Amino acid sequence: MINGITYLSPAVQNSAKRAAGLAGHPVSFQASLQSSLAARDRARLSDGKLSAEELAVLSEKYDPDHMTQEQYDAFLDELESKGILSKEDKMLVKNPEMRFGEAFEPHGISPGRAYIEDDALMQLKSLQEYDGNASLFVKAMLAHESALAERTPPLKEDRQRMAALRVVSDVLKGLRI
Repeated sequence: MINGITYLSPAVQNSAKRAAGLAGHPVSFQASLQSSLAARDRARLSDGKLSAEELAVLSEKYDPDHMTQEQYDAFLDELESKGILSKEDKMLVKNPEMRFGEAFEPHGISPGRAYIEDDALMQLKSLQEYDGNASLFVKAMLAHESALAERTPPLKEDRQRMAALRVVSDVLKGLRI
C-alpha cells in the first residue's frame, strides 16, 4: 500500500520548473535582473522628482537654451540614472519617430510591431534646427504628439512618450530657476 503520494497541480509543477530554471541561468542574467529591479526601486524612491541640489548640479552641466545633441542625450541618460525616466521612457523620448501598433506593409497590415513614422505633413525638426534650445525642442515634440493623438487614438506607448516628454520639459524648466 502506498502512503504519502503528493499530487501537484500543473500550475505548481510549472512554477517549480521556472524556479529551477532561473537558478541555472548565468550570473549575468541574474545580475541584469537585480540591476533592473534596483533601477525600478530607485525610480519609486525618487518619485520622479529631483531635489533642489540635484537640479543645481544639472543646471551647472546643461543649459536648456543651448545644447548639442550629445549633451541632450547625456542629459536624458542622467535623468534615467537618477530614476526620473525609465529606460523605456528614454528610448521613446530619444526616438520620437518610432511608433507602435499597426504598421502598413506592402502586403497588408502588421499589427503590434514597431515602425518608423514617415509623414510629410508632420515632420519633426531636430534639436539643431531649434538652435540647440532643448526646452523649445521638447515642447515641439509634445505638440507633435498632441497633433498625432488628434488624428489617431494614442496607444500606450504614445501616452507614455507624452508623459516622459512632460517630465523632461518640467526638469528643463527647473534648470532655469
